[in-house]
Amino acid sequence: MILVPAGAGRSIRSVAENRNMKKIKFFNSIAEAELIKNLLKEHGIDASVQKRGLQFPGDLGDSYGADLFVPEKDIKKAEDILGGEE
Repeated sequence: MILVPAGAGRSIRSVAENRNMKKIKFFNSIAEAELIKNLLKEHGIDASVQKRGLQFPGDLGDSYGADLFVPEKDIKKAEDILGGEE
């Protein structure tokens, strides 16, 4: 079995910098991070999830968690929305 780092070939920093994104929250569950990303997208925020750790086919990766990124200009709006979710 070959383990490949999530996001192989690019770092979290480069993803965030290239899109002017900032990490606003870490989730232990990738599924939860994806749900919140979709919630933010419903509110017009171009959110992105960056999975952590190593993954392999069939692995949900929830043991590794994920970071949630939003554009700098939308940080306050995202935090206001997430304030009701915590």
